[in-house]
Amino acid sequence: MTKRKGDNGIIISNVKHYTCSVPIGSFNVRETLLDLYLVYLEVTTRGGFHQVSQEKKWGEVASALRLEGNIARLSAQVEKLYLQLLYQFEQLYFYRAPTKSSKTTG
Repeated sequence: MTKRKGDNGIIISNVKHYTCSVPIGSFNVRETLLDLYLVYLEVTTRGGFHQVSQEKKWGEVASALRLEGNIARLSAQVEKLYLQLLYQFEQLYFYRAPTKSSKTTG
C-alpha cells in the first residue's frame, strides 16, 4: 500500500466517527506518541487485523513503529489499541464490510 498525499487526513477524519472520546491523530503508548495512521498503515500492509493476529505479527508491527521496550508487552498494547480504535474502521474502509453500528433495520 502506498501512502498518497492527503491519506492521513482522510483516515483521521473517518476514524473520528468511531473514536469520539479519544484525541485522534496520536496516542500515547509507553510515553511514546503513536500516530494512528501509521499503525493503520502497518497493519493493513500486512493484511489487516485478522492476518496480523493469525500470523502473530504484532511484534513486527510494534517494531516498525519504532517503539522501545518489552516487545511482547508493546505488541499486546498495539493490538489492543488497534482493536479498540481502528478495527471497525479497517472493516469499513479496508474491506468495505458493513459494521454492526452501520446496520439499518427495516
